[in-house]
Amino acid sequence: MTPYSCLASGQDVGLIEAVRNSDTIMKIQEKSGAKASLQLGSKALHSWIKNQNIER
Repeated sequence: MTPYSCLASGQDVGLIEAVRNSDTIMKIQEKSGAKASLQLGSKALHSWIKNQNIER
C-alpha cells in the first residue's frame, strides 16, 4: 500500500495526489457487511489493510 502525496502551498491551501482505482473506507466497510456510516468499525478496516499487505 502506497500513501498518497500531500503538499502544503499556503495557509489552509495545498495539493493532494489523486489516486486511481482506490476504495473509500465506506466501500471497504460495506464489503464486511456494514450498511450505514454509523456501523463503521476499525476491525474490518484493519483486516482489509492487513490483507492488502501480505508478504509475497
